[in-house]
Amino acid sequence: MRVFLTGASGFVGRHLLQRLIADGHEVRALVRQPADAQALSQAGAKIVRGDLRDILPWAEAMNDCDCVIHAAALVATWGRWRDFERHNVIATQQLLDAAHYACIPRFLYLSSESVMQGDQPLLGVDESATTHAHLSDYGKSKHLAEQAVLAHSGHMQCIVLRPTFVWGVGCPALETITRRARRGGFIWVDEGRAAFEHIHVLNLVEAICLALQHGQHGDVMLVTDDEQHTVRDFFVPVLATLGAPLPKRSWRLDQLSGLVAGLERTWRTLHLPFPPPINRFELAFVSQPRRYNIQRARQILGYEPVISFREGVGALRNHRPDNR
Repeated sequence: MRVFLTGASGFVGRHLLQRLIADGHEVRALVRQPADAQALSQAGAKIVRGDLRDILPWAEAMNDCDCVIHAAALVATWGRWRDFERHNVIATQQLLDAAHYACIPRFLYLSSESVMQGDQPLLGVDESATTHAHLSDYGKSKHLAEQAVLAHSGHMQCIVLRPTFVWGVGCPALETITRRARRGGFIWVDEGRAAFEHIHVLNLVEAICLALQHGQHGDVMLVTDDEQHTVRDFFVPVLATLGAPLPKRSWRLDQLSGLVAGLERTWRTLHLPFPPPINRFELAFVSQPRRYNIQRARQILGYEPVISFREGVGALRNHRPDNR
């Protein structure tokens, strides 16, 4: 299979590229930075130099591909709406159009659980859960991009995967959380009792590869590690493995909610050029109860996790600098 891949230099993209090459697929990777191009070429990708904000110069490189996997995105907990709109919404719409004109039969969009995240718990829910009050501009932008993908009509089969928190060796989000924990900036909320969803990057890669084979037009599927964890269950072993201290105190959610909302309003009103100490999206990350039903992915794709939480933590331990 010939696969056109965006986001190949990112955390998920690098792992996905390795798997696709190992499975014998030809991968054309859209790359903007020269340094990324060299590394991805050495990994086996055919490099397409270009930018999602200007598709026309490289659109012909998509010709005769069997699938587009759109994994590129602006991922951030804070920022300007126009940046999220440009990178996540408009770029997706333009890539869809280019794939359509190139007669590519399949388009797989990597979305996010954030499209469902409002101010309510998400317990026992499936892909039908919706919100009209997204906690972040990132979530809103992914929701609008999802809608564009699912609204596409024509020959191209469009499929959406919604991963939860993606973790594993080399995860930049875990590196950020670890740095915060070392500075005392990572906290428990309500003792870390909230149900917490996550997906190891290798499990996400497995789901993507299955979706290439079995996904049909209009399929939207949540994918997780399917482990019944709380925030504390996840972060105690992960932070310990990464050599970071655990939070020494816990805050009640009702203590923080109004404060954090007020911080956001102040930052937006004053147009401050740096992020607030914490925002509602970050607070929800460690406090909003989330437990998803992934039966659709199981039934449609035959998805089952290929690496357990215990094995994933072991891999983190083995890749620590002091263990190499």
